[in-house]
Amino acid sequence: MNDASVVLANAVPGTVDTSWTVKVVGDFNGDGSSDLFGQRTDGATSIWFMNGTQRLASGWPPAVGVGWEVQVAADVDADGKSDLLWRHTDGSTRVWLMDGLSVRLNVALQSVDPRGRWWARCGAP
Repeated sequence: MNDASVVLANAVPGTVDTSWTVKVVGDFNGDGSSDLFGQRTDGATSIWFMNGTQRLASGWPPAVGVGWEVQVAADVDADGKSDLLWRHTDGSTRVWLMDGLSVRLNVALQSVDPRGRWWARCGAP
C-alpha cells in the first residue's frame, strides 16, 4: 500500500500450507531485511529469509514441543540478529539466541514474581 493505492497486489512470496501461522517478524540473518518466522501447532518451525516481498531462502530451525508459542522476536544479545522469546502453556519461558536457522543458546528464563510476571536473568548468578 502507498496511502490508499495498492502498489503490489500480487506480491506473494510463496504458497503456505494453512497449518502454518506467521508468528513474528525479525531479521534472523542480520542483512537488514525483515524475515518471517512461522510455527505449526505441532511445534514445527520455519524461517523465510526475505528481501522485501522476495523469499531468498527458507529453512527449519529446531521444532519445539506442543504447548510452546513464540512471543516476540528481538535482538536480545545485540549481535544484529533477531532472537526468539518462547512461552509455554504452563507459564515457563525460554529464549533462543539465534544465528540464522541455528539456535546458538537455549536459555530458561526465571520467574521472579509469583503473580506470573517474568523477566530474563541470562547468565546472572
